Amino acid sequence: MSDEPDHSSPRPARIAWAAALAAFLPFAALAAALLATGRTSAMSGLLADAFKMWSAIVLAFLGGIRFGLDMRAGPADGRALSIATLAALSGWGAMFLPDAWCIPVLMVAYGAHGAWDSLAAFRGEAPAWFGNLRIVMTLLIVAAHGAAFLALA
Repeated sequence: MSDEPDHSSPRPARIAWAAALAAFLPFAALAAALLATGRTSAMSGLLADAFKMWSAIVLAFLGGIRFGLDMRAGPADGRALSIATLAALSGWGAMFLPDAWCIPVLMVAYGAHGAWDSLAAFRGEAPAWFGNLRIVMTLLIVAAHGAAFLALA
């Protein structure tokens, strides 16, 4: 019996989709709140900070997923593992930027990471459902970042 998980089963995909959609809820709620309150609201700074923090946390989580996929793929590739850590570093670094730069930097990081993950699934380095999940979630998260940016512009 193999120690490898059965990725052909629909159960991991369902759990991952549910978790991803739950992780998207703060993005949607905070972007909507930013749009509703506007940048001059007393709450806009707190809402923007909450959005940026959640974004950096999820981006770091995605980097961890990539790190795990790369470790699982076989002999450790130092370059791939180093690139996987860029997600956490870019999220953390973006936190020091003004909102006008932070949110677009995070948006670009999500787009790049989503493309990298979906290509990995296309190449067979991750389950096919993971590629589909990452495409859909990347589009949703990038859209939420766009809404947050417009609200703060």
